[in-house]
Amino acid sequence: MKLYCTKQGSDVEVAMSDEMTLYVCGVTPYDSAHTGHLAMATTYDVIARRLRDLGARVRLVRNITDIDDPLLPRAELLNIPYWDLVEQEVAQWNADVQQLNLTCDVEPRASQHVEDMVAAVEEMAADGRTYRIDDTVYFRVAPDEQFGTVSHYSPGKMVDIARDRGGDPDRPGKENPLDFILWQPSRPGEPQYDSPFGRGRPGWHIGCSAMRRKHSGRRVDIHGGGADLIFPHHECEAAQDRSMRDGSEVGIWFHSALLDYKGEKMSKSRGNLVLARDLLAEHDGMVVRLATLSHYSPRGGGEWQDHYIDEATERLALWTHAAQLGHGPDPQRFEEAFYSKIDNNVELSEAVAIADELASQTAAGGGSDARAPKVIQDFLNVLGLIRS
Repeated sequence: MKLYCTKQGSDVEVAMSDEMTLYVCGVTPYDSAHTGHLAMATTYDVIARRLRDLGARVRLVRNITDIDDPLLPRAELLNIPYWDLVEQEVAQWNADVQQLNLTCDVEPRASQHVEDMVAAVEEMAADGRTYRIDDTVYFRVAPDEQFGTVSHYSPGKMVDIARDRGGDPDRPGKENPLDFILWQPSRPGEPQYDSPFGRGRPGWHIGCSAMRRKHSGRRVDIHGGGADLIFPHHECEAAQDRSMRDGSEVGIWFHSALLDYKGEKMSKSRGNLVLARDLLAEHDGMVVRLATLSHYSPRGGGEWQDHYIDEATERLALWTHAAQLGHGPDPQRFEEAFYSKIDNNVELSEAVAIADELASQTAAGGGSDARAPKVIQDFLNVLGLIRS
């Protein structure tokens, strides 16, 4: 398998071993998941399934960031307490992923790892990697010569993105505009925790470093997330890991492209969301899953179209029927082509097209090879279209 490593700027052969770890940045539960989230989560689920298919024992860790800046404004807008919003959306997410067969081995929540985050900040403080402005603890990026090597963005571009994505590059007193928050005072209504730095809450990035160290160990073979996390989140995460004792090392930083809807990136701020809960209220989870991945490329992205649901309903019925027949065409070339697409940056839409061709020919009664239905069944398994 080859995946595009953002840090290396090229396709990289996945180093196979008996035990492999994937860490994926999951949802921030301030609103329900949309099909863009599903495309991202499905990508890494398929990677894990394929690696298991190749003989590895895979540990897939997918976090929930339930302490973060967007949560309080959303709770205030809905006029409900912070934790009521969180628990409501986490419950919705759990229901969604169950229907969509998006399994993982561990799904840690940031709120359950505050002590681990405090310990990590203390380590970095002891090594002179932090400083304080009032009650806010910042990470010092200047000593880290590798800062910027995940994203390859210029300092100016990083400042612009930080300003746009919740950073505070313009705060007076900062040593460097790119220094980022490790610990900060809580706003009224936000969670508050005791720490050696004062009562408050952790910043965004420290959560993943702490959770990865605890649940993934020293080595993470593949670190995943959406392309919008390249900077600042993953750049800052990598810097923290280099500054923590026994911080995790990442083999491949793989980022899945974002999903568009009606010509624009799907996002709450644009109001162009297609929510998973709405689709799942009317359609089977396997249909929604297939609709999501049928026109999506983790490298090239895709655009959701409402008619994909009807198309997926027919496609899944065809594949399921073909997998139950007694024979079909010689499946070797289909099998080789399908897995070559999966093993080359998880080209989901192209793999689906190949499976479609084999299923169509099998259902039409072409050929007498008894292996064809079994190969279709294998395709369904790798794409996660058979419930675990």
